[in-house]
Amino acid sequence: MREWLKRARETANLEPGEIAKAIGIKKRMYYAIESGKANPSWPVAKRLGDYFNQDPRVLLAETKDSDSVNC
Repeated sequence: MREWLKRARETANLEPGEIAKAIGIKKRMYYAIESGKANPSWPVAKRLGDYFNQDPRVLLAETKDSDSVNC
């Protein structure tokens, strides 16, 4: 699980669907990224990083789970 992503969402008091809509992905994809079941593409990681004012490389660095899927 990408803890910083979940914490950032919860701290901002946002629902996954709100973030998904804001960055242009489906809610299901956001859930998969946050849970670590899917790896974001660079453009999606960049949009998430921009949205939360974080370096998107942090998100990509947390994609070491061999069971995850690239998106």
